[in-house]
Parts: sequence; C-alpha cells; structure tokens
Amino acid sequence: MNSNYFKKEDVHVRYSELRDGAFIEKWLHEPGVLRGFPLKREEEIKDAVKYWINFSQYKSSLTAEISGNICGVATLNLMPYVK
Repeated sequence: MNSNYFKKEDVHVRYSELRDGAFIEKWLHEPGVLRGFPLKREEEIKDAVKYWINFSQYKSSLTAEISGNICGVATLNLMPYVK
C-alpha cells in the first residue's frame, strides 16, 4: 500500500464495541453492498448487524480505525456447541 495515504501510526486495531454496529449497518446500506449478502429487508439487516456485533462481548470481533475513523470490522463467528 502506498504510504502517501496515511501514516502507520494513524492505524489502530481494537476489540469491537456494540456502538460499532452502526457503522456496519451504514455500510450495508451503501449501493451494491447487499449483492454479497442474503439480506433484503430492513429487518433482516438490523438482525444481522445485531448478531455480528454481539460477538464483541466475546472479544472475537476487531475494529480497524485510521486517524480515528472506523474503516473496517472483522468478526469471528463462534459456535457455542460442544460435540
């Protein structure tokens, strides 16, 4: 990546917080994004965001920031089942 865009010290990765769900929901409403997800209705989007961001309580979701602006969220979906 070209270092002209931002400085390394401006990048920060932290555990996600429940408030980060608002950014996921905003991104899902951007044109064309839902083509990659099986979501159609507003209710489905809200449920999916709630499901994804709730993994933050298990510290299995990370949020990336550049200069304090959230630019990405990565979530590991944990399945609590024991075989």
